[in-house]
Amino acid sequence: MRNCLPVKPVAEARPDQKALYPWLLEPWQMLQRSVASDRLAHGLLLRGRAGVGKGRFAQLLAQSLLCESPADDGLPCSRCRSCNLFVAGSHPDFLVAQPEETGKALPIDSIREVSQFFALTSHYGRHKVAIITPAEAMQRGAANALLKTLEEPPAGAVLLLVSHVANRLPVTVRSRCQSIVLDLLDRTQAVDWLCGQGGADRAQAEAVLSVSNGAPLPALAMLEEGEQPPITTLIEQLAELAEGATPPMVVGSRLSRLTPAQLVSGCRQVLEFTIYRQSGAPPHELSLTGSVVDNRLIKLADRLDLGAAFKLYELVVEYQNTLVGATGIRAQDIIDSLLIAWARASGKTAQAKL
Repeated sequence: MRNCLPVKPVAEARPDQKALYPWLLEPWQMLQRSVASDRLAHGLLLRGRAGVGKGRFAQLLAQSLLCESPADDGLPCSRCRSCNLFVAGSHPDFLVAQPEETGKALPIDSIREVSQFFALTSHYGRHKVAIITPAEAMQRGAANALLKTLEEPPAGAVLLLVSHVANRLPVTVRSRCQSIVLDLLDRTQAVDWLCGQGGADRAQAEAVLSVSNGAPLPALAMLEEGEQPPITTLIEQLAELAEGATPPMVVGSRLSRLTPAQLVSGCRQVLEFTIYRQSGAPPHELSLTGSVVDNRLIKLADRLDLGAAFKLYELVVEYQNTLVGATGIRAQDIIDSLLIAWARASGKTAQAKL
């Protein structure tokens, strides 16, 4: 566990709404109304897909609750004693519990430390705030150890659970928290934001957003790398795989710059295009977001019949659900299995059409 993480990006931002990602403004305003009316829940479950800024939101909210002079919109001033301590990672009334390594479980001792933290009196007479992230990394015993804190929270205690896959949390935990959905529902808003960050055009922004499962933060990271749209790379490699020109293991290594979640999301996009095409959709309805529908994509789609495409699609959805927020899983095994299945499906279908 790490006690008090530095959050310099927050400190560098002006105390205005620009410190928030635009798609998180509405839930922020809702929570600030609860703060103003002294009705903020003691337990908040901040939920949504990975890559939409839940961690930054949680840090801003924690800093705001501890800030001595928050702005009218609730954002921290970044100048007071509490903000300086917060940014330095040494605020005595703030705690973060997270696994020591990404993908590892969060043990019961870490959650007991959270309970002990809340049992102490606030140093500055304001809130005491703890963040648990990702909350689904808690072991069963750890989640059970959290229940007493959620059921009988000390005055001023605020517990923020950040979760990519909230349905993996026990119902006993979810039912004791106010659920706040922090997700991106407006794709146009995400594309506009991406275009405003690094000068990307809309086609590039659409492309990286598609292969990033609609999450703008990993999409921005891809744009900053300056490579060709990842969906284009994926189509090229899947085409070689389907044609039998390149073994699945080699394709997997060539796609290693994509995270497993991004690769699976891209495969889902391609299969959705394939299913529409094989179902006889009119040409003007055929599209793959952010990618030109060129001959390579069409040939890739035509190597699969509708039945094979649906079977692969079911597999992709299963793997996508497994990968999101999973712990203790060898993601590369999933990717290898998916690419092998794709190669077999393409090969059998091609033979059947001869």
